[in-house]
Amino acid sequence: RPNLPPNGPIQPPIALVQPPNGPVQPLDESNQPPSALIQPPIGPIQLTDEVHKLINKISEGENLSNTDIEVTEASEKGDNYMGQLLRVQVSDKKQQKSQNFIVKNAPNHPVIRKMVPVENLYRREIAAYKTILPTLYKVQVKYSIPIEERFSYAKFFGCIDDLGKESIIMEDLSTKGFKMYNRKISFDKQHLELVIKTLARFHATSFVLKKTH
Repeated sequence: RPNLPPNGPIQPPIALVQPPNGPVQPLDESNQPPSALIQPPIGPIQLTDEVHKLINKISEGENLSNTDIEVTEASEKGDNYMGQLLRVQVSDKKQQKSQNFIVKNAPNHPVIRKMVPVENLYRREIAAYKTILPTLYKVQVKYSIPIEERFSYAKFFGCIDDLGKESIIMEDLSTKGFKMYNRKISFDKQHLELVIKTLARFHATSFVLKKTH
Protein backbone atom coordinates (compact mmCIF):
# COMPACT_ATOMS: atom_id res chain seq x y z
CA ARG A 1 0.00 0.00 0.00
CA PRO A 2 1.18 3.57 -0.62
CA ASN A 3 2.44 5.50 2.38
CA LEU A 4 0.19 8.39 3.40
CA PRO A 5 2.22 11.19 5.03
CA PRO A 6 0.51 13.36 7.67
CA ASN A 7 0.67 16.31 5.28
CA GLY A 8 1.16 16.18 1.54
CA PRO A 9 0.29 13.96 -1.42
CA ILE A 10 0.35 10.19 -1.41
CA GLN A 11 3.86 8.87 -2.11
CA PRO A 12 4.71 5.56 -3.83
CA PRO A 13 6.34 2.94 -1.59
CA ILE A 14 10.13 2.60 -1.56
CA ALA A 15 11.54 -0.79 -2.58
CA LEU A 16 13.24 -2.26 0.48
CA VAL A 17 15.60 -5.13 1.15
CA GLN A 18 16.17 -6.61 4.59
CA PRO A 19 19.84 -7.47 5.28
CA PRO A 20 20.54 -10.49 7.52
CA ASN A 21 21.57 -8.14 10.31
CA GLY A 22 20.84 -4.46 10.60
CA PRO A 23 18.11 -1.99 9.60
CA VAL A 24 16.07 -2.09 6.41
CA GLN A 25 17.89 -0.33 3.56
CA PRO A 26 16.64 1.17 0.27
CA LEU A 27 17.28 -1.01 -2.77
CA ASP A 28 20.61 -0.05 -4.38
CA GLU A 29 20.35 -0.41 -8.20
CA SER A 30 24.14 -0.34 -8.54
CA ASN A 31 24.31 -3.78 -6.90
CA GLN A 32 21.81 -5.37 -9.28
CA PRO A 33 22.90 -7.54 -12.24
CA PRO A 34 22.46 -5.88 -15.67
CA SER A 35 19.64 -8.27 -16.61
CA ALA A 36 17.61 -7.10 -13.60
CA LEU A 37 17.77 -3.50 -14.84
CA ILE A 38 16.44 -4.24 -18.33
CA GLN A 39 12.75 -3.90 -17.62
CA PRO A 40 10.07 -5.10 -20.06
CA PRO A 41 8.27 -2.24 -21.79
CA ILE A 42 4.93 -1.10 -20.46
CA GLY A 43 2.25 -0.96 -23.14
CA PRO A 44 2.76 -1.52 -26.87
CA ILE A 45 6.35 -2.12 -28.01
CA GLN A 46 7.56 0.71 -30.21
CA LEU A 47 10.66 1.39 -32.28
CA THR A 48 12.67 4.54 -31.74
CA ASP A 49 12.35 7.16 -34.47
CA GLU A 50 15.89 6.40 -35.63
CA VAL A 51 15.29 2.65 -35.90
CA HIS A 52 11.91 3.19 -37.59
CA LYS A 53 13.52 5.37 -40.27
CA LEU A 54 16.28 2.83 -40.81
CA ILE A 55 13.77 -0.03 -41.09
CA ASN A 56 11.86 1.95 -43.72
CA LYS A 57 15.06 2.59 -45.67
CA ILE A 58 16.06 -1.09 -45.51
CA SER A 59 12.55 -2.14 -46.57
CA GLU A 60 12.75 0.07 -49.64
CA GLY A 61 16.06 -1.59 -50.53
CA GLU A 62 14.33 -4.98 -50.20
CA ASN A 63 11.63 -3.81 -52.64
CA LEU A 64 8.96 -3.49 -49.98
CA SER A 65 6.55 -0.55 -50.19
CA ASN A 66 3.17 0.46 -48.76
CA THR A 67 4.17 -1.42 -45.63
CA ASP A 68 2.78 -2.23 -42.22
CA ILE A 69 5.23 -2.78 -39.36
CA GLU A 70 4.57 -5.15 -36.46
CA VAL A 71 6.95 -5.25 -33.48
CA THR A 72 7.14 -8.02 -30.86
CA GLU A 73 9.61 -9.23 -28.25
CA ALA A 74 12.18 -11.63 -29.77
CA SER A 75 13.45 -13.26 -26.59
CA GLU A 76 12.40 -14.30 -23.12
CA LYS A 77 13.58 -12.54 -19.98
CA GLY A 78 17.15 -13.60 -19.22
CA ASP A 79 17.95 -14.78 -22.76
CA ASN A 80 19.89 -11.63 -23.60
CA TYR A 81 21.87 -9.61 -21.07
CA MET A 82 23.18 -6.80 -23.22
CA GLY A 83 20.14 -5.25 -24.76
CA GLN A 84 16.58 -5.64 -25.93
CA LEU A 85 15.82 -7.97 -28.84
CA LEU A 86 12.81 -7.13 -31.00
CA ARG A 87 11.29 -8.99 -33.93
CA VAL A 88 10.07 -6.64 -36.66
CA GLN A 89 7.81 -7.88 -39.42
CA VAL A 90 7.45 -5.59 -42.42
CA SER A 91 4.46 -6.50 -44.60
CA ASP A 92 3.89 -5.20 -48.12
CA LYS A 93 0.10 -5.08 -48.47
CA LYS A 94 0.14 -4.55 -52.23
CA GLN A 95 2.60 -7.33 -53.09
CA GLN A 96 1.32 -9.54 -50.27
CA LYS A 97 4.79 -10.41 -49.01
CA SER A 98 6.68 -9.72 -45.82
CA GLN A 99 10.13 -9.83 -44.29
CA ASN A 100 11.27 -10.24 -40.70
CA PHE A 101 14.17 -8.47 -39.02
CA ILE A 102 15.78 -8.71 -35.60
CA VAL A 103 16.55 -5.40 -33.91
CA LYS A 104 19.08 -5.43 -31.09
CA ASN A 105 18.90 -2.25 -29.00
CA ALA A 106 21.63 -1.37 -26.53
CA PRO A 107 20.56 -0.82 -22.92
CA ASN A 108 20.38 2.86 -22.06
CA HIS A 109 19.97 2.50 -18.30
CA PRO A 110 22.70 4.72 -16.76
CA VAL A 111 23.62 2.09 -14.16
CA ILE A 112 24.22 -0.56 -16.83
CA ARG A 113 26.28 1.83 -18.96
CA LYS A 114 28.36 2.66 -15.91
CA MET A 115 28.91 -1.02 -15.04
CA VAL A 116 29.55 -2.29 -18.57
CA PRO A 117 31.33 -0.66 -21.58
CA VAL A 118 28.14 -0.85 -23.67
CA GLU A 119 29.33 1.63 -26.31
CA ASN A 120 32.56 -0.30 -26.98
CA LEU A 121 30.77 -3.65 -27.09
CA TYR A 122 28.28 -2.43 -29.70
CA ARG A 123 30.94 -0.68 -31.78
CA ARG A 124 32.91 -3.94 -31.89
CA GLU A 125 29.86 -5.95 -32.86
CA ILE A 126 28.98 -3.43 -35.57
CA ALA A 127 32.55 -3.58 -36.90
CA ALA A 128 32.34 -7.38 -36.96
CA TYR A 129 29.15 -7.38 -39.04
CA LYS A 130 30.16 -4.51 -41.34
CA THR A 131 33.79 -5.39 -41.98
CA ILE A 132 35.31 -8.49 -40.37
CA LEU A 133 32.71 -11.17 -41.15
CA PRO A 134 32.16 -10.10 -44.79
CA THR A 135 35.95 -10.06 -45.32
CA LEU A 136 36.32 -13.56 -43.88
CA TYR A 137 33.44 -14.82 -45.98
CA LYS A 138 35.11 -13.49 -49.14
CA VAL A 139 38.22 -15.48 -48.20
CA GLN A 140 36.11 -18.65 -48.18
CA VAL A 141 34.70 -17.79 -51.61
CA LYS A 142 38.14 -16.91 -53.00
CA TYR A 143 39.56 -20.29 -52.06
CA SER A 144 36.45 -22.20 -53.21
CA ILE A 145 35.53 -23.60 -49.82
CA PRO A 146 32.42 -25.78 -50.35
CA ILE A 147 29.28 -24.00 -49.20
CA GLU A 148 28.44 -26.73 -46.68
CA GLU A 149 31.87 -26.28 -45.05
CA ARG A 150 31.81 -22.50 -44.74
CA PHE A 151 30.96 -20.74 -41.51
CA SER A 152 27.92 -18.52 -41.91
CA TYR A 153 26.18 -15.78 -39.94
CA ALA A 154 22.99 -13.77 -39.88
CA LYS A 155 22.75 -11.16 -42.65
CA PHE A 156 23.49 -7.64 -41.45
CA PHE A 157 21.11 -4.95 -42.74
CA GLY A 158 22.21 -1.82 -40.92
CA CYS A 159 22.95 -0.12 -37.63
CA ILE A 160 22.81 3.03 -35.56
CA ASP A 161 26.00 3.84 -33.66
CA ASP A 162 24.96 7.12 -32.01
CA LEU A 163 25.94 7.20 -28.34
CA GLY A 164 23.10 5.91 -26.18
CA LYS A 165 21.03 4.86 -29.20
CA GLU A 166 23.10 1.93 -30.50
CA SER A 167 21.04 -0.56 -32.52
CA ILE A 168 21.84 -3.44 -34.88
CA ILE A 169 19.39 -4.76 -37.49
CA MET A 170 19.88 -8.32 -38.67
CA GLU A 171 18.20 -11.14 -40.51
CA ASP A 172 15.61 -13.06 -38.47
CA LEU A 173 16.91 -16.64 -38.65
CA SER A 174 13.70 -18.04 -37.17
CA THR A 175 12.18 -17.73 -40.66
CA LYS A 176 14.72 -20.39 -41.76
CA GLY A 177 13.78 -22.77 -38.98
CA PHE A 178 16.37 -21.77 -36.37
CA LYS A 179 15.25 -21.66 -32.74
CA MET A 180 16.64 -20.29 -29.51
CA TYR A 181 18.30 -23.10 -27.56
CA ASN A 182 17.17 -23.45 -23.96
CA ARG A 183 19.97 -21.72 -22.03
CA LYS A 184 19.19 -23.80 -18.94
CA ILE A 185 19.95 -27.09 -20.71
CA SER A 186 23.44 -28.23 -21.67
CA PHE A 187 24.20 -28.82 -25.35
CA ASP A 188 23.75 -32.35 -26.61
CA LYS A 189 26.62 -33.91 -28.57
CA GLN A 190 25.19 -32.98 -31.98
CA HIS A 191 24.80 -29.28 -31.16
CA LEU A 192 28.16 -29.16 -29.38
CA GLU A 193 29.90 -30.56 -32.46
CA LEU A 194 28.17 -28.00 -34.69
CA VAL A 195 29.33 -25.12 -32.46
CA ILE A 196 32.95 -26.36 -32.31
CA LYS A 197 33.12 -26.98 -36.07
CA THR A 198 31.74 -23.52 -36.83
CA LEU A 199 34.20 -21.84 -34.46
CA ALA A 200 37.05 -23.88 -35.97
CA ARG A 201 36.11 -22.76 -39.50
CA PHE A 202 35.88 -19.16 -38.34
CA HIS A 203 39.33 -19.19 -36.71
CA ALA A 204 40.91 -21.15 -39.56
CA THR A 205 39.63 -18.57 -42.04
CA SER A 206 41.10 -15.77 -39.94
CA PHE A 207 44.53 -17.46 -40.09
CA VAL A 208 44.25 -17.67 -43.89
CA LEU A 209 43.43 -13.96 -44.01
CA LYS A 210 46.41 -13.16 -41.78
CA LYS A 211 48.78 -15.17 -44.00
CA THR A 212 47.53 -13.76 -47.30
CA HIS A 213 47.12 -10.05 -46.46
